[in-house]
Amino acid sequence: MKPLYRIILFILICWFGYTAIRQTFEAQERGVLDFFQYSNLYILILLSLAALVSDTVCYRSYKKLFQFYSSIAGLFLCAVIFFRLITFNKIDSSKTLLTVSTKADSENVLSMQFKENGYLRIEQIFRLGQNIYYGRYYRDKDTLAITQTNYESFAQKLPLKGVIDSNWIVWNNSDTMQIKKVYK
Repeated sequence: MKPLYRIILFILICWFGYTAIRQTFEAQERGVLDFFQYSNLYILILLSLAALVSDTVCYRSYKKLFQFYSSIAGLFLCAVIFFRLITFNKIDSSKTLLTVSTKADSENVLSMQFKENGYLRIEQIFRLGQNIYYGRYYRDKDTLAITQTNYESFAQKLPLKGVIDSNWIVWNNSDTMQIKKVYK
């Protein structure tokens, strides 16, 4: 194989791997067009397969392990992305301890699921689907503190600390959310 082809293939693997990893740090979209959210991952897999074929052909002519640099990079980037997606699936399937949400007549409904082991799942529901954000929280008796999240919204800031009061959570910025269900 020509060296220029392999260099371009390596650059494309790095670019699509970088963009696919960046997408895992953003909101995970669920809805009508969520299949296209992972298009960079699909392209990365195809490029990694092409690199594996190219690296194997080059290895047969010159038997040195460094010939597999592009396929190893593609495999590493795919592994990081799949690790993130498996982590999201683990958070989704873990036991929910508390569910709170904004009022039902709101334009964009925001729902938070406080899961076991300090995981947080935030759903922002729109007309065509929902955005799902992940994070971590800390609970001390009747106080909740969100310590980490990837939630980003243009018009709304996520409250970070709140107090549980019977059927409501009163956040530090005077917002309130209704407790939908407490699991035991």
